[in-house]
Amino acid sequence: MYYLPSHLPSSSSLSRFSSYRYARESLVNFRWISRICATRSHRLLTSADRLPVEITLALSQHGQFAELAYTPVPLPHLFRNIHILSREHFPLEGYDALLDSELVYHTRGKVADVQAFVVYRPSTRQLVTAFSGTSNVAQCLYDLRLSHHHYHTGAVRRGRVHNGFWKMFKGLRLSIMRSLEAACRRHQVDEIVLTGHSLGGALAYLFALETLSAEYALPPGIKIIVTTFGAPRTGDQELVDYWVELVDSYRAAHGPDALREYCVKGYRDGVPAIPPASLGYRHFCREPLYFVHGKLYRIPSSEREHALFDIEPVADVEAPLHPRGGHNYYNGRNMENAFRRLQFLGDIIEKRSDGWEDRYLKRVRKRHFHTIHGAPLHNLVTLCVAFRRRRCHSGLNMALQSVT
Repeated sequence: MYYLPSHLPSSSSLSRFSSYRYARESLVNFRWISRICATRSHRLLTSADRLPVEITLALSQHGQFAELAYTPVPLPHLFRNIHILSREHFPLEGYDALLDSELVYHTRGKVADVQAFVVYRPSTRQLVTAFSGTSNVAQCLYDLRLSHHHYHTGAVRRGRVHNGFWKMFKGLRLSIMRSLEAACRRHQVDEIVLTGHSLGGALAYLFALETLSAEYALPPGIKIIVTTFGAPRTGDQELVDYWVELVDSYRAAHGPDALREYCVKGYRDGVPAIPPASLGYRHFCREPLYFVHGKLYRIPSSEREHALFDIEPVADVEAPLHPRGGHNYYNGRNMENAFRRLQFLGDIIEKRSDGWEDRYLKRVRKRHFHTIHGAPLHNLVTLCVAFRRRRCHSGLNMALQSVT
């Protein structure tokens, strides 16, 4: 049994693998932002709020695309070699959702060079559009533009949006929407998935707003799924109210499952707590989700602006894989280690493109990466692979529908 503590585990209480992992952290995990800005809900999350493991697995698949958006390796190279790169010891080991995906479009925004891409998944008839989180200095500077900007699409002018997010969104808007229109003409598409981690989550919501509020040549009533991980607040209350109106109207016209949204906050991740609510910012999602130690909990609507929650005691066979939480520990994966391996691969390809597989493995083995993402294969990844082998795509999709 464990009760999720309100403090971080001490170094002495961490396992050998956890101590090694945290000692090698180089990316910012925003735990200090969580200490300063995050508010703690008085509502205890219980087993009644916990979502089935099928939901966790389905959202984990969306998360694979959100994480890939950070890659420094050219996306065409990754998708051409995806069956090699998903093998043991390679950067995308365990990223099984990528195996049946076809790269449709990739770009970098005109503002701050934000990376985004669109893939088609024949097995699920989905177009998945993923947006990168903050990955360079220019994007960081736009993140710090906390002033409000009027939100407008055509003649519609409702609420205010984060100035920096709005600028980066506009740098991608036309190219992404045109690519979605073209992809819908070429493929059999049942759903459009918009996903991203951190800044990418904010952009995913702005594109969802664009899809609902503007007129594009997309199939009428096409299903839309918004899945975000560690996303910051993006707009003010008036813009959130406009989003809710659009969602309710779309569902009324095309069915309750026509739009589904999953805004996932993580344990000790400070990014969902910023920009502060005191500056007028609010979250779009009425009932966000809370990810802690491999489990997902539904957050009641009344508590949606909080970023920290206590969890009732639960019986677990194994200790948490990522006990300290943080911004880069969603979906049971350590995003930093995957990104580090992709950087190794990018350096190798840049020097010489031939024979990159052998040279990559030599470098990885030299650095003693003998486990997936710096730790034993997590049961969540194992379950993802098992579900794929049993061809449970339809089951996962039904599980996602059941949470709305």
